[in-house]
Amino acid sequence: MDKIKSYTQFINESNSNKIIDSILDSIEPTVLQMVNRVEKLFNKQFPDREYTRFDRDYARMNVISDLIKSIEKYTSPSDSLVSVNASTSSKGNIKISSIIMRDDIKYTLDTEAIIAGGWNIQMAHYRYITKTKLPKTGISELTKQYNAKLKKMTKIEKINNEINSYETRINTSVKGAEIASKLTDDDIWKLIIDEDPSSVWPSWDEITKRGADKNYDYNEDLFNSKRITAKERKVSSYKLYNVDGPRDHAIRLGAQVSKLKIKLEKELDII
Repeated sequence: MDKIKSYTQFINESNSNKIIDSILDSIEPTVLQMVNRVEKLFNKQFPDREYTRFDRDYARMNVISDLIKSIEKYTSPSDSLVSVNASTSSKGNIKISSIIMRDDIKYTLDTEAIIAGGWNIQMAHYRYITKTKLPKTGISELTKQYNAKLKKMTKIEKINNEINSYETRINTSVKGAEIASKLTDDDIWKLIIDEDPSSVWPSWDEITKRGADKNYDYNEDLFNSKRITAKERKVSSYKLYNVDGPRDHAIRLGAQVSKLKIKLEKELDII
């Protein structure tokens, strides 16, 4: 998989912290593993939704932003990274163990990433527990700059939400049309009369008793013909409303989704 683009682009525009650069470069496969884990959870929770580029980029940015925050407050650009190792604990948590050199003294800096419960799955929320004897530096420049990037992402989240909303409606329309399209005319007619029993015309004998046969020129064949036509119209109307209509609706919404995705891609390219 390609290197995480969002971070490498970002550090080119920022005052880089070499400790953070080195750690992220070294644990890149682990970061991608964390992002992929979020994507799998997302797909499990929302099986009918596409995991968009926005979702993926947003997840990556959150993972890296939180990791930067957990490291930067303990490190200084003048520090040196001696070693770093990433592993997975028996509980499935990501563990990052590193040794930092400051003023000729070696310090351990261990960070454990835990997927937190009760969170918005789209935001790749990992809770980081960091243990070190390094004194806090109070530095948060990269954290602030990266958070500014995240704020820009939230501004375009509306586009992604619109796409998700449209795609949910598309899926609903397509599934409904698919089910309705498999019904026979007899099946449809049964549904119609179950919902509206008055859709069934009276018999010719009943029409005659009511004296309504004059409306059909006292012609039973004419009556039967009109009764069949009325039934066919109701069945056709059902198909139009439940099959053709939803399919056309899905096509129109699909066109809107295509436009929104183009807009989303352009906005993400700017971030």
